[in-house]
Amino acid sequence: MNFLSFKYLKEKKDNYFTQDVDFFTFLISSFFFVFSIFSFNTFLELNKIILSLGVFLYFIVSYYLLYKYSDDDRKNISKYIFVSSLISSELFFVMTYLPYSYYVNSGLMLIFTFFIANFGRESLSNKIDKVYFRKILILLIFVVLLILLTAKTV
Repeated sequence: MNFLSFKYLKEKKDNYFTQDVDFFTFLISSFFFVFSIFSFNTFLELNKIILSLGVFLYFIVSYYLLYKYSDDDRKNISKYIFVSSLISSELFFVMTYLPYSYYVNSGLMLIFTFFIANFGRESLSNKIDKVYFRKILILLIFVVLLILLTAKTV
C-alpha cells in the first residue's frame, strides 16, 4: 500500500521528498482502492454499509501510515486518524447514492481525500490559519463544482 512508510519505519522523516512521495502515494492508492470499491458496488451491488466499513478500515490504516511521522502533535494523532477515516467513509457512503459513474465518484473521493489529508497534516504541524483554510476550501468547492457540472449521469 504505502511502500515508503514500511521502508522508513524506524527513521524519522526529515526529507521533504519522501514526505511528498508518501502523500502522493497515499492519494494514488486511495484513488485506486475507492475506484475498485465503487466498481464492485456498481457491478456486484454489494451491501453499501459493509463496503463503507471496509473503506473505513482502509482509511484507518492509510491515515495511520500518513500521520505517524508527524512529531508535532503526538497526543492528537489517534483522534485525527479516527475522524479523518470516519469522514472519508461517510463521504464514500454518500457518494454511492450519487447518479454518476464510478469514475466521477472516485475523482470526487480523491479530491475530498486530498482535502482531508492535507488539512489534517497541516493542523497536526500547527501551520493552519484562516486564510489557508479559506483558500483550500474555495479551491475544493470550485473543483467539485467543475467536476459535477461537467459529469454525465448514469
